[in-house]
Amino acid sequence: ILPEAVQTACKKCTQSQRRLARKTFDAFKGYFPEIHEELRKRLDPKNKYYEAFEKAISSA
Repeated sequence: ILPEAVQTACKKCTQSQRRLARKTFDAFKGYFPEIHEELRKRLDPKNKYYEAFEKAISSA
């Protein structure tokens, strides 16, 4: 589910799913930056989708 959400910029996500994703990824960035970076590389190894995904969930 998570790889698809990143690749599609969370297009199928509900508003509450976007909000939860934003809170989760913000927490990883703030408290566990190394884990966040590892997760980002696993979900988007070519760095093609992650920026659009973050933009999509930031409005939640």
